[in-house]
Amino acid sequence: MPNAQGKWGYVDANNKVIIPHKFHDASPFYEERAFVAIKQANGQVSCHAIDAKGTVLFEAKFLENQTDALYFSHYYHYSDGFLNVPQDENNTYKYIDKAGKLAFTFPHNCENYGISNNFSEGLAFVQLTDSTWGYIDTKGKLALQGKGFAPIEHNFHQGWAVISTDTGLTYLNKKGEKATFLAQYALQDLGEMREGYAFVALTPKDTLQQEPDYAILQPDYSLKPIALQLAHSTPVTYVSYYYFSNGLAFLCYYVGKDESMRERCGYLNTAGKIAFELPKELTPTRKGTEGEQDFYTAGGQFHEGLACWTIQYPNETKKIIYLNTQGKIVLQSPIFKTNR
Repeated sequence: MPNAQGKWGYVDANNKVIIPHKFHDASPFYEERAFVAIKQANGQVSCHAIDAKGTVLFEAKFLENQTDALYFSHYYHYSDGFLNVPQDENNTYKYIDKAGKLAFTFPHNCENYGISNNFSEGLAFVQLTDSTWGYIDTKGKLALQGKGFAPIEHNFHQGWAVISTDTGLTYLNKKGEKATFLAQYALQDLGEMREGYAFVALTPKDTLQQEPDYAILQPDYSLKPIALQLAHSTPVTYVSYYYFSNGLAFLCYYVGKDESMRERCGYLNTAGKIAFELPKELTPTRKGTEGEQDFYTAGGQFHEGLACWTIQYPNETKKIIYLNTQGKIVLQSPIFKTNR
């Protein structure tokens, strides 16, 4: 959470300062590790890993281009004790331990763009070549592999990972077996299974229908339709990148019909109902003949019971707001000048 001077620190749910406001930027904690940006006396900014007490552990040079957006980043974080960092020039993926030491590397032969993920449930996705992919274990050994390019390079959650096959999208288990419970559905898109639920986009039966039919995959593998007209720009249009967290998922949707139709944004619960809309503080209004927004917002999923949202004002100032799972603002920063 930043203070009025734009310095970042860490507070608890009661806004009590746990780690003083002394950083240029700061990321969320995962496995008692977070990344912070520190501005030196000469104006240079460097990134470092800290522990839960705020002690600087090691320099994170791989984050040198992330020094103004760490607070929004949930990609660079520890999972199963390891962190995937950008590959080197020798066609290898690199994983470091919680002390910042190189734990192991894994080779690849991708001529185009190699991809590797963080660990989840003991496995991490890696692209082996342009036409083969696999999953490695926490010892850096290949545990599972397949053929064909896998654009849905997701890791395992609740024993299932999303993959792309010749016959379409499906789930894969850790034995390399495809999910039989999806065979009856014509899938256009498929999301990660989190907390027992996943978003599913079904290919419309009506050939004139442009948008797919959306549903939520239930713990018993049945589908519960979403009775909402989703906005074209909604994250659910790309459901493979969105998922439930703390029982909620963010999306945008339409209310009303024809000329009265307007777009709303809120959080969907696992029953397929809107749990709450975004509070008015996070809903930009439009002004002027060209409909210019008075501010811009960005936010998303919950992490440890809170969802982080940022408000960007036209004069290069920001405000950070945290929502709880009831849609109430529980923490908010002063308006501060954007760090550059």
